[in-house]
Amino acid sequence: MSTVKTTNITHASNSGTSNLVLADNGNVTVAGAIAATSGLGKLVNIATTSVTGAVSVETAQGAIATTPLISLDYAAASASNKLLILASLSIAMSSTAKCGVTLYINGSAEDAYRGSTHGNRQRVSAWTRPGASDRLNSISINYVKTSPSTSSVTYGLRSSHAHDGTQTVYLNTSETGNYNYEARGASTMTILEIAG
Repeated sequence: MSTVKTTNITHASNSGTSNLVLADNGNVTVAGAIAATSGLGKLVNIATTSVTGAVSVETAQGAIATTPLISLDYAAASASNKLLILASLSIAMSSTAKCGVTLYINGSAEDAYRGSTHGNRQRVSAWTRPGASDRLNSISINYVKTSPSTSSVTYGLRSSHAHDGTQTVYLNTSETGNYNYEARGASTMTILEIAG
């Protein structure tokens, strides 16, 4: 392998400033803009939804709710693109138990973004423990979906919990507490479509 040593690179038609200046500390100065001509990695589209009101979903013991806490319908421009799915939720429980969310796409759990099978443990995308019925916790996901559908499908987060019997999982509010040291939250879900 050979090495080219230089400090300036310029186009043949340029009679002034160098297009690239390579400093001895490794920094590179670029005169003008860097253009991506292949299209790979280019942001194709963005879709987002925010929920600021309270949402509550009853969930049976050991089950995943059938109704999402938050969802977004999206159709990819191309099946060869990738979708970066981001969500930030303010979540609470009707008990002191743990709770979590599972990413569902088009009505099915996204198995590539759930914990692996281990005994009777629930397979979820993210898990937290508010610890009391008056506490909000933050929970987030980020996942890259390859080969997305070009038809409009629903991307949603469904709740589950670790408590006996049916419990309620809350979005943006806790079950109890109405004091100035309690809070209401906001939740969001975003899909960024990236070329190639």
